[in-house]
Amino acid sequence: MEQLLKSGNADPLFIVWDKNHDTDYYPDSTKEEQESLRIAVQALIELNYFHEQRSSIDIFRTCQSLVWEYMNPMNLYHVLTAFTRQKRYPKLKRVKSKYSVFNYVAVEKPTK
Repeated sequence: MEQLLKSGNADPLFIVWDKNHDTDYYPDSTKEEQESLRIAVQALIELNYFHEQRSSIDIFRTCQSLVWEYMNPMNLYHVLTAFTRQKRYPKLKRVKSKYSVFNYVAVEKPTK
């Protein structure tokens, strides 16, 4: 994940994927962290945080402040992906930005 500086250069913030992405050395803590993140994202949806598009890094920083501990960005990715794939509401939509990163926005429940 990168942010653009005023100079136009990219400043790396964090890397979501690594060489051993499919190896989880701490599966129990990963499940606990994903559950904490799921609760945090659910709360943010209910508080209308996603009424406008939010970048991955904004969501990461907000969730980290809610959880109050280090969190693995990959776990947040899995939680956000789950919210984009679920059939029921509330759910999120992943939107690719012009900077080749993904933003997330809430999908409103259709009214009859």
